[in-house]
Amino acid sequence: MRNVIVTTLAVAVLFGCAVSASGPSFSNLPQSPLTADQVRVYVFRDKVLYLAQAPHVVRATIAIDGRTVGYLANGGFLIADVPAGHHSVSAASAAYLTVRDFDVAPGSDVYVQVYDKTRMQGVPIIAAAAVGGVIGGAVVGAVVFSGGAERVWGVDLVPKADAWPVLQGLSLSK
Repeated sequence: MRNVIVTTLAVAVLFGCAVSASGPSFSNLPQSPLTADQVRVYVFRDKVLYLAQAPHVVRATIAIDGRTVGYLANGGFLIADVPAGHHSVSAASAAYLTVRDFDVAPGSDVYVQVYDKTRMQGVPIIAAAAVGGVIGGAVVGAVVFSGGAERVWGVDLVPKADAWPVLQGLSLSK
């Protein structure tokens, strides 16, 4: 029974890791210069291990001023160049929208960290392992795909000194 539980959890871990951002790494991405009136916005997410969530469930829809700029994968980043001034950045799931406003001067960079505020509950993970041990890995799919509409994202503006080291280890979200 122990081997089946370990195997089931290992499959869940690999499944969760397989959906991370897969574009070019931040350190290898060429960036064009900004015009005098533009601002570069970096939106990023740390890589987090999801044991009981499906890949498509754990991505955030990112919008700046209400216009979708991309879908932020686990361990990924997005870049958007916008005019200087007042803006809002949002991260959305199927049911929740989190918005953060910011003002920025021309030629500046803005760093926006998106993080998963949803609290993982231990019961579904334990249940998946126990039931998975009984009928193989099939039930993991049922647990993995549950609860996607309840994802809640946090959005924070962070200083470059905090963002830059994190960005170095991330890949572009596609």
